[in-house]
Amino acid sequence: MVLLKGFAKIISGVLSPLLMPIYIYLTIIVSTYLALLPLNSLLLVISIVSIFTVIIPFITLAWKVANEDDKIELSKKTYPYYISATSYLFTAYMLYKIGLPLWMASFLVGGAITAIILALLRKSYNISAHMAGIGAYVGVLYTLTGLKYVIPLELLTIIIIFAGILGSCRVYLKDHSPGEIITGLILGFIWSYSAFYIGILI
Repeated sequence: MVLLKGFAKIISGVLSPLLMPIYIYLTIIVSTYLALLPLNSLLLVISIVSIFTVIIPFITLAWKVANEDDKIELSKKTYPYYISATSYLFTAYMLYKIGLPLWMASFLVGGAITAIILALLRKSYNISAHMAGIGAYVGVLYTLTGLKYVIPLELLTIIIIFAGILGSCRVYLKDHSPGEIITGLILGFIWSYSAFYIGILI
């Protein structure tokens, strides 16, 4: 029982929604013509994504938690989602300004919209942010496939399998109900795919 709980927490940590933008951009780099760019350009993209969607939000959340008096769990608060939404929008702007096509930054706008929806519904329906994150990943892979970029079937299969494992872990930890898991997956996929596709059309 303890081993299973530890495994569930590790999976939840490795597949945290906070880390998902890094996984997604690494996949985009490997799968598209970005792989042909000089190493310093690739490092610039990954640095921007890492700093503004992971490091700064993490430091901000840690600071707020350290300075709060109430004992309400962080997962029940709404401001982490607004922080993430703001960081996603700023990152999308930064990536567009350095010359990336709009469609390579637009899915972050979808992520921001998803985060805001999660925040607005948090008190009435606790949709899984973890599943929204991995749902967004699946949405990006699906869109890249539609753009004729080569996405290994093995990668898509692995991500879908891990989505199932992650959902099971979140239910096992009693953080979410199966309905909240499924809703998160669908929400993340829809907004990621929609924003990505609109970015292509624009």
